[in-house]
Amino acid sequence: MGSSKTLQNILGMPQGVALQAAIMRKAASPSLDGLDDHERALRFIRSNLRGSYLFARFLVPSYAGAVFSSLTKFPPIDDELGPLISSIVDVVRGELTNNNVFERSGECHAHYHDALEAYEAAYGDMPQLEIDDFHRLESERGIHYALDHSSLWSPGSRAYARSLRACCRQPLATFILMSVNEELAPKIYDRVLASLSRHPRFDKFRHFIERHVQFDATGHGPVTLEWLECFISMARVGPMEVQTATELVLKAF
Repeated sequence: MGSSKTLQNILGMPQGVALQAAIMRKAASPSLDGLDDHERALRFIRSNLRGSYLFARFLVPSYAGAVFSSLTKFPPIDDELGPLISSIVDVVRGELTNNNVFERSGECHAHYHDALEAYEAAYGDMPQLEIDDFHRLESERGIHYALDHSSLWSPGSRAYARSLRACCRQPLATFILMSVNEELAPKIYDRVLASLSRHPRFDKFRHFIERHVQFDATGHGPVTLEWLECFISMARVGPMEVQTATELVLKAF
C-alpha cells in the first residue's frame, strides 16, 4: 500500500474527512503545549495512563480478536495476505507482551505497566492509593463499575471509555479506531517531547515517549491502514457499514 494512504481516502466519504480533521485537531491541541509547567505535565501523564489502560485492556485485544475472527470468512491465508497478517501479529505482540520500554530481562507485559511506572515516578507516592483502589474495584466489582467509581477517571475519560468500548463491539469500528490511534499517537508524542519539562521526575515518562517514537518508526500506522483497506475490499463492506462504523469512532472524539 502506498505511503500516501490516509483514513480519509480509504473510508472515502464525508465521515472520513471529518475523522481526518478530528485527528488533526487532536494533534494540534493547546493542551500539548507548555508541558514545562509541572501541573500541566502531570495532567497529561495522568491522561496518558488512562489512555494506555484502555488501549491495552480493550482496543488491542479487540483488534486482534476481530482480525483473526474475520479470517474465518475467507480462504486460508495466501502469500499475498500472509505478510500483512504477520505484521499485525508483530503489532499486537509489541503492544501487549513486551519488555522493550525499560528493557529489563524477564518482563513481558502491555505498555500500560510502563506508563504506570512513569506515572508513579512523576507523581511520587501520592497516586499509589488511587491506583490500588481502581484495581481493587476492578477485581471486586468488575471493570465497568471501577471505571464509573474510581477517582482516577474523570467524567470526560469515562465518556471516552464508553465510546471506545462501543467501537470495540463492532469489528470495522475497531479497525478504524486502531488506525486512528496509530496515526494520532506519533503526532502527539512529537509535540510532547518538544515541550515536556526536563525535571528529573519526568525522566521515565520522557523515556517512555522517546521509545514510542522509535516504535512508531517501525510502521504500526501503515500496517493498520493496510488491514483496514484490505478488510473493506475482501469483505465487500458497503458504504452504509463504513459510515456507521466511522460515526461510532467520531463519537469517541
